[in-house]
Amino acid sequence: DVPSALILSAFCFLIHPVLGVVFPMLIWLMFRKDIEGVQEIGLKVVRLEAFWCCVLTCVNAYIVVNKIFHLNLPVPSNVRAFAMLNIVLYIINALVLVIYLVRWLSSKKKGAASLRI
Repeated sequence: DVPSALILSAFCFLIHPVLGVVFPMLIWLMFRKDIEGVQEIGLKVVRLEAFWCCVLTCVNAYIVVNKIFHLNLPVPSNVRAFAMLNIVLYIINALVLVIYLVRWLSSKKKGAASLRI
């Protein structure tokens, strides 16, 4: 069904962070008025992915700018800590998407086609 595909399409962030925004947005724009539940779920998924993409970009830019300009800001000092920070952000995003999917599927079983978060 389309709402499940919309949520699953957000996992494209694993290929590239921007794809996690683009694919759900395309599905949302195509089906938001035609299929029940797509308007609400699509908006939540697109907002989540856009916010996550901004956070990821800001965190990485903060660290890179700090290293380039030799600022004394508190940042991870080595590559391993930098990689772990990115991995944690990816895991958080994946877990939130799994929660969205589970809640959608359980609400679909109950007959209420909405996603309460």
